[in-house]
Parts: sequence; structure tokens; C-alpha cells
Amino acid sequence: MPFIKLDEVSLDYFFYANRRGLKKTALQSVLKLFGKKEEAFLLRRALDGISATFSSGDRIALIGKNGSGKSTLLRILSGIYPPSSGALEVSGSVSSLLDIGIGLNVDATGYENIVLMGVLQGKTKREMRAKFEEIEEFTELKEYLKMPVRTYSSGMRLRLAFAIATSIESDILVIDEVIGVGDSAFMEKAQKRLQNLIHKSQILILTSHSPEILQQFCNKSMVLKEGKCIFFGPLEEGIALYDKGA
Repeated sequence: MPFIKLDEVSLDYFFYANRRGLKKTALQSVLKLFGKKEEAFLLRRALDGISATFSSGDRIALIGKNGSGKSTLLRILSGIYPPSSGALEVSGSVSSLLDIGIGLNVDATGYENIVLMGVLQGKTKREMRAKFEEIEEFTELKEYLKMPVRTYSSGMRLRLAFAIATSIESDILVIDEVIGVGDSAFMEKAQKRLQNLIHKSQILILTSHSPEILQQFCNKSMVLKEGKCIFFGPLEEGIALYDKGA
């Protein structure tokens, strides 16, 4: 059975005190080579000692204000960031819908991107080619799928990226605010498609600013505040805690 176990998981990052934005820790070593002071770098804790177990059947809503650590935790669960400390154990296949649209090769055609993005998720070319017909029908891009993605509008790119991402089934599904992918008619199609994918997954971790979406898809909640988990339990209790200003 798939599961996720977080044991005191924390994530630290360095940022450059004299500039805005994050800097990779590798830049710290470069400064040392040139005799710059390390004090230019400050350490910040994005996640602080997160412990929880997600089991089959769990639909987890990550709740918290901007900067509380929701997206960082999703990236750790997706394998993008390794924890700075603590232990993370994941059993089962994981797929994620994060920063949808990023990763498309703009010089490749729509069909080529379907194959490329699927291969990056561990699928074979044959498996992804078998998905052409249903992605054609869902996206309604028709002849555009034969054209380079750089000729697409931003909305068309989102449709393609969403269709590819939601065509890949997994045991564990991680989603970060990707519901809005077009006009109202297309959003209805997208939500039905996403709901079908969620039903096929055994564990869901979702963040959204819409309580309606969380109530539609989730049965549990984890409330984050300043990188710490202050609540993990029933969905409605988590939403109520957040509404009180947590």
C-alpha cells in the first residue's frame, strides 16, 4: 500500500542579505573563493520539523497563508527538494502538477511534447503515443498539436500541459493550484478530468486558495504556519482553524 512518512522534516535555504530573491548555497562557496564575507548570506528555515503519515485513502488539503511553506512541502514530497534534516519515506509512484506549463519544449510540437513529458515521468514512448487520441479530444487543439508550442497562446500551452500531466496516473498525486486552465466551459472539463485522476490515485496532497475546491476533493487537512505544522486532522477543523487567523 502506498504511504508517505515525514519524520521531523525541515528545509533550510540561504538568501543573500544584500539582494532580493533566493541564492543557491553554491554561491556561498564562490564568495569564499573571492574573499567575500559569509555574513552576506543568511539562513532561513522554510519548513520546521514536519511529522505526519499519509496513508491510502487520505486526501490532504495543505492550508496556510502565503509563505507558510505549502509549496515547499509539495516540492519535497515530489522529490524536487531534498530535506535539510529529518527523514522522508515514500512508498508508491508519485506524479505532480506544480508550476503547470513549465517544462514544455517550445520548439517541439504538441505531439512531441506529449512524448517528452511522459518519458520524463518514467513512461515509455509507446505508452505516451497511446494517449494522443484522448489528449487531442480533451485539449481541442486539433492541428495545432502538429505545430511547435512556441506558436501557441498561453492558454493553449496550459491546456496541453494540463492534459499531459493529468494523463499520467500514479499512486500519489501532488497538486499546487492548477485548477484554472481556461474559460468556464473548459474549466468544467478540466475539473471533471482532474476529479477522475484523483479518484484513481490512492493519496492526494492538494493546496488551493478555494475552500470549495478543498471541500470537494479532500477529507483531511494540514495547517502550516511559518513553516510549522500546527494542525493535522479532519478537513473542516483545519479550515475553521485557518479562518480564525492561524
